Amino acid sequence: APPLPLSEVNVLVENPFRNLMWDFPRKPKVALLNHFYNEQMLLPYFINHHAPLFDEAILLDARSTDRSVQIIHEYAPSNWRVVPMVHEGFHAQKTDFEVAFWEATLGPMMWKLALTTTEFLVHPTFRDELDAATALNFQSGRIRAYEMTGDDSIAPLDPLTHLVSQRSQSLAR
Repeated sequence: APPLPLSEVNVLVENPFRNLMWDFPRKPKVALLNHFYNEQMLLPYFINHHAPLFDEAILLDARSTDRSVQIIHEYAPSNWRVVPMVHEGFHAQKTDFEVAFWEATLGPMMWKLALTTTEFLVHPTFRDELDAATALNFQSGRIRAYEMTGDDSIAPLDPLTHLVSQRSQSLAR
């Protein structure tokens, strides 16, 4: 068969959920754990930002009454699973236990990161750092956190633009 025209090849590269490095087995695998309740405004940004960073995700639904679950099914890769939380309402300790339960189902040979929907991992060499940590037999790590803010009266959110680029004021914590 003749080779594909270059314009057709670029379509695969531009797909945000198609990282060509993922075609080869990567070690370690990386999983995202998230719990949410009525986060329909942030979920499209959260999914688009994090989908290329993780091999899979488990999202714990605290019985959302808005379009959160539908948005996940519309935006998220097929390897992102939504599971209902056992308890009703938000209870910090019970939520932590449920996140830990699902984390344990992922097995020991995988990096796991728990984020709320308001937390965005911004790290230019995330996967490379995990590869290096694995080579050194590290089993856990710490990521520095920054609070990012913005003013909607100055610049309203644009759903077609990456959220991190729209809210770039930050404070280290």
